[in-house]
Amino acid sequence: MHRVKRLEHLKRPLESDVSIALADWLRAHRITFVHIPNGELRPAKENKKGERYSIIGQKLLKMGVQPDFPDYLILQPPPTVLGCMCAAFELKRIGEKLRDGQRSWLRLLKALDFVVPTDAHGIPRELAGYDDAIRQLKLWGYGKR
Repeated sequence: MHRVKRLEHLKRPLESDVSIALADWLRAHRITFVHIPNGELRPAKENKKGERYSIIGQKLLKMGVQPDFPDYLILQPPPTVLGCMCAAFELKRIGEKLRDGQRSWLRLLKALDFVVPTDAHGIPRELAGYDDAIRQLKLWGYGKR
């Protein structure tokens, strides 16, 4: 896993670097997943009022992209969590937190019997970086070949 080694040398890796390393780990463990990169940077323009907008972003919304939808869906049951068919989570850089809309999506998916990462009070939380993501996935029983 050469990308994980690359992360170790970065002081604060970009979310895209962490996402690539995480995708490598998921593939290596034959875990069926999808990554939905809703927040990637897109070219932006400025309107007459000076407000920034993205033509690509507007088109994606028209096509059905849902703002704040979680980054990852794992499409197989978590081995250690009974009654759940899938997992969903939002990957963040260390120090970044969920937006309200992201937390709302995770609450909805949890109510629909997805397993989502939660804090000690049962409130959905982000996975902060590669190590946190791998730790949570292993708690759910993923990654055991």
